[in-house]
Amino acid sequence: MFGRDPEVHVKDLAEIGECRYSYMILISDKEKAKAIKAILPQNVKMGNIEIDLAILGPDEDDLDPLDKSDSEIYETAFSENPIFEKNGRKVLWTV
Repeated sequence: MFGRDPEVHVKDLAEIGECRYSYMILISDKEKAKAIKAILPQNVKMGNIEIDLAILGPDEDDLDPLDKSDSEIYETAFSENPIFEKNGRKVLWTV
């Protein structure tokens, strides 16, 4: 979902313990980083497997999730992402 966004870089999944993994998303735009943090869960458990996510902004610091309406959060998170553009127009999200 973020693979073609030039402002988002998803790092490889790393094993950090038995059945525990972690990955990081680096985002060059601070508002977009906050929006993505508001959307994606920071920890997921599937049976005995646990995956942690770290989302870092341009200063590589921890961020608070964006505090806006759901539609504004999704619009910010997916702005400039070519996957969500169609015929020169942005695809609108309904939340």
